[in-house]
Amino acid sequence: MITRIFRLFRKLLQIPVRKKVGNTKLWLPPEHLLPIYKQKNRLYDQFLPVLANRLPKNSIVVDVGANIGDSCKGMYSSNSGLSFVCVEPDAKFFEYLKFNTRKIPKENLFLYKLLVTESSASFKLVGKNGTKSMEVSNRSSIKTTTLDDLCADLDVNSQISLIKSDVDGFDFDVLLSGRSIILKKQPLVFAEFSFIDSSSLDKYLGIVNFLISASYISAYIFRNTGEFECSMDLNQLEDFLRKNVNSSNLFVGVSYFDILFSANNFIHIARLTVDDFKKL
Repeated sequence: MITRIFRLFRKLLQIPVRKKVGNTKLWLPPEHLLPIYKQKNRLYDQFLPVLANRLPKNSIVVDVGANIGDSCKGMYSSNSGLSFVCVEPDAKFFEYLKFNTRKIPKENLFLYKLLVTESSASFKLVGKNGTKSMEVSNRSSIKTTTLDDLCADLDVNSQISLIKSDVDGFDFDVLLSGRSIILKKQPLVFAEFSFIDSSSLDKYLGIVNFLISASYISAYIFRNTGEFECSMDLNQLEDFLRKNVNSSNLFVGVSYFDILFSANNFIHIARLTVDDFKKL
């Protein structure tokens, strides 16, 4: 009873909580559910640090939907030679992102409070318990950019090894706003496939078709609880997605899938990483 009252008090006053999540310690908003997800699902949020360990040193990771910095900090702990471009539009999460990543050298970390989209509409952020998603709004003051514009200021000779997108149902929008940088650099792409309405399937298939046209060849699929599901040639992914949705085009049995996409240049790293992850 006392513990419950203390938790309510902490939530009411928005007193931050420090928790060990995976192999890193993080400061979180009191209502954030990341520690609970991790406690219930051993492999939740564990793949990216394993992947980071095999990414080339001095390469760049672009993290769209960086939230409180859990992915960035986990990846940096695995490979301190990486640099990070982290984007988080929510003001509260952005402050946690800054604090949780404060020990990463400034020359290796670039933080942006922006919304990545190819749309010209205005948006607001809605959600609770540690996640936020986009909603069209005429009263929004959130600054927006495209993925291509975000990456335009990077050194032309720099290697982008990974683009990670986790924006709760709008990852198709993020990635399609970066057609030029993806075509040019062919990084690994790690995206959440979260279907929030009947039109989501077709929108996400837009990503799949674009990546096929950009010479990506393989997909590595993970369940929302973190476990590895399967791998396949990218041209088989549409059939997989259609087999896993109901008549309303919503996933059955899982909330979403995380999918790693690879072109030929990173296929060796992708395969080795999945083998590493299976040993956890």
